Amino acid sequence: MAHIDVKAEKLPYDLEIKTPITNKSLLANMVYKESEVWVGEQKLLVDLIELALKGYDVILGMDWLARYYAHLDCRTKTVDLHIPG
Repeated sequence: MAHIDVKAEKLPYDLEIKTPITNKSLLANMVYKESEVWVGEQKLLVDLIELALKGYDVILGMDWLARYYAHLDCRTKTVDLHIPG
């Protein structure tokens, strides 16, 4: 998170996250609102929640994928975004 130009804000609640990677829960309470994610030449906005996970740059959730009308094709392992406008 040190490489983005957005200041973190404290969430009004704690999130408890469980992953298949570990048997323990992670707590998160910081968000980087309106962060930029570039897909090709298109700038898209996302609220990033900081997690203490190694090996991942970013995890884009279902709400973000729905916002940009994502179509997931598991057979071809592709994601198509149908961005309004």
